[in-house]
Amino acid sequence: MLQNIRERATGPIAWVVIGLLIVGFSLWGIESYFTTPPNPKLAEVGGVEITRAELQRAYDQRYQRLQALLGENFRHDMIDPAAFRRGVLDELVQAALLEQYVASQRYSVSDTQVLEYIKSIPAFQVDGSFSPEAYRAALAREGLRASAFENDVRSSLQVEQMRSGLLESAIVTAKDVETLWRLERQQREATLLVFDVTRYLGATSADEAAVAARYERDKAAYMTPERLRVDYLELDRSKLAPAGAPETELLRALYEAEKASRFSRPEQRQARHILVQVNEQTSDAQAREKAEALRAQLDKGADFAALAQQHSDDPGSKARGGLLDPVTRGTLDPAFEQALFGLKPGETSAPVRTAFGWHLIRAERIEPEQVKPFTDPAVRAEVLALYREREIDERYRQMAEKLDELSFEHPDSLQPVAQALGLPVQSSDWLTRNGGPGIGAVPEVIETAFSDAVLKDKVNSAPVKAGANRLIVLRVATYEPARQRPLAEVRGEIAEQLRQESARARAQAEGEKALAALRQGRPLAEVASAVGLAPRALGFVGRRDANLPPAAQAELFRMPRPAAGQASYSGIALPDGGYAVLVLTAVQDGNVATMNAEDREAQVQALSGRLAGSEFAAFKRALEQDIKVKINESQL
Repeated sequence: MLQNIRERATGPIAWVVIGLLIVGFSLWGIESYFTTPPNPKLAEVGGVEITRAELQRAYDQRYQRLQALLGENFRHDMIDPAAFRRGVLDELVQAALLEQYVASQRYSVSDTQVLEYIKSIPAFQVDGSFSPEAYRAALAREGLRASAFENDVRSSLQVEQMRSGLLESAIVTAKDVETLWRLERQQREATLLVFDVTRYLGATSADEAAVAARYERDKAAYMTPERLRVDYLELDRSKLAPAGAPETELLRALYEAEKASRFSRPEQRQARHILVQVNEQTSDAQAREKAEALRAQLDKGADFAALAQQHSDDPGSKARGGLLDPVTRGTLDPAFEQALFGLKPGETSAPVRTAFGWHLIRAERIEPEQVKPFTDPAVRAEVLALYREREIDERYRQMAEKLDELSFEHPDSLQPVAQALGLPVQSSDWLTRNGGPGIGAVPEVIETAFSDAVLKDKVNSAPVKAGANRLIVLRVATYEPARQRPLAEVRGEIAEQLRQESARARAQAEGEKALAALRQGRPLAEVASAVGLAPRALGFVGRRDANLPPAAQAELFRMPRPAAGQASYSGIALPDGGYAVLVLTAVQDGNVATMNAEDREAQVQALSGRLAGSEFAAFKRALEQDIKVKINESQL
C-alpha cells in the first residue's frame, strides 16, 4: 500500500499520507509509552484467570457504550466507578462460568453457524450484504484477529444454545396464567393512618449532655476525610478540532491506498452445487462415483436444480435446488472456490473434493468487480472524512507523546506543558480517596493523585488514561489531611441528628400503639381521634397505584386477606422516618373473564420469562458451587 502511495504522490505530501496511514499502529497500546503497569490476577474461575488488563478492557468498552448511548447527556460523575467496575467483573465471572460449562458438556456450533451469524452483523455488511473486506477492516480497526473473533463468536453461540435450552424448558399451565392475571390485577380496599415525623420534630430537643455523649460515642464519625484539589491538563481526542480540507492530490493518494478495501466491490459469483457427503455410510470412492454419475446425467441435459433437490446432501441449499448465496474470493473452501472462479456462466465443474465430500458446481451468475471512482462526490466526502479521522489520530498521538515528554521535563509546573500544547490548566473540586465530581469519577485519577510520587514529591503525574483516547496529567494544588472535627463545629448537626432520631422513635411508638389498639378491636375512628389524626380512605388501589408510598404499597399487598366483614391490620416504618398504619378491609381479584386471547399470550410470555429467568439464575448459582470462583478483593 505504501508503495502505491509513493508512486502517486511525491515530496512532503507523501510523507503526510504515510504518517496518517500508520497512525493505527502508533496508537495501539499508547498507554504503554507512559507506563508498564503490573497485571495482577483479580479473579480465578475454575482455574481460568481474569486479570486487571482484561477487566480494564471490558470496563472501557462498557464505559464507551454508555457514553455513546447517552450522548450529550453523559456526565462522568453519573458513574460510581467502584460499583461499575465490580459489575463488569461480575459479568466476566459469569461469562467464564458459562463458557466452562458448555465446554465440559461438549456443546458444539458448526462453522456454517458461525459464518451465518457473522454475516448477519450489520457492521460487516455493505448495501445489506456481507462484505469480507468490511469484515477484515472492522476487525483490523479493533486490533482483532479473525480466528480469535470467530472463536469468541463460537463460544457465545454455544452459551446461547445452552441458555436457550434452559429458558425454553419453562412450562406454564393455563392455571398459572389465570392465577397471575388475578394477582396482577388485584385491587385492595385500604385506609391509611400516617404518623408523620415532622409532627414530632417541634416537640423534641437535644440537651448539651446528650450532644456531648453522642460526640464521644461516635467520635470517629466526625472526622473530615483526607482530601485534595488538583490542577490538571486534559487531552481528549474527541475535543480536537477537525483539520481543514487538504490538497486534492493528497486525497487522491489516500483514495488509491484505500480503494481496494473501501471503494471496490470484488467480483461476486453465485453458484448451485450438489454435495455427495463422505461419511460412515458412504466411502470416498462411492461418493465420487455417485458424483460422476450425476455429472453424466447433467451432460445429457438433466436439470441441475432438480437433481440437487433430489440428491444433494447439503440441507441448507437442497430445497433451493442447490442455490448458494453470492460469494467473493476468500470465503469458501479453497478447492470449491478455485473450481467456482474458474467457470464461465452456466458451466458445470467436474467433481470437486472438499472436507465435506464431493461437489458438482455450476456457475449461475457472475458480477464483475465494481470500483467507485474518486470523482464520485460521496467517495470524495468519505475520503475527506477518513483523512480527518486519521489526521486527528496522528495529532492526538503526537500530542500524547509531547504531553508525556514535557510533563516529565517540567515536573514542577503544568504551565510550560499547557503553553506548548495549547491546553488550559483546569482545577478540580475537592477529591477524597473515594472519588469526587468531574475527573474524580475516574479511578485511575484518584489512585494517581493520592500516590506518593504525586502527593508527597509534589510533581506532575505521568499521563493517566481516563477512558479511550483521553489522557490527564495532574499535580496536587491543595492538600488537607484527615482531622478530628471539634465538638463546637459539629454540635449543630449532632443536635439535629438527635432530634430526628427522637421524632422518628416517637412516630413509630405512637404508630405501634395505635396498631395494637386496632388489633384489640377498638374502632379506627376512635383510635385516630385519640391521636389527633384523620384516617385517609384510599378506596380500592392496585399494585401500581401512585397514591401510596412504595413501602406502604408493598406492605398492603403482603397483608393477609381479611375475613368477611372484618379487617386486617399492619404497620410499617416509612423511609422518611414516619410510620404508617394500614387497614385492609376487602380484596378483589382480577377478573379472568376479561382476558382475551392476546392477553393470555402476553401472560404466557411474561410468566415464561419470569420462570425461565429464575431457573437460569438458580442454574448459575449452582455453577458457582461446582466451579470454584475466587475474587482477589485486595487487588480490586
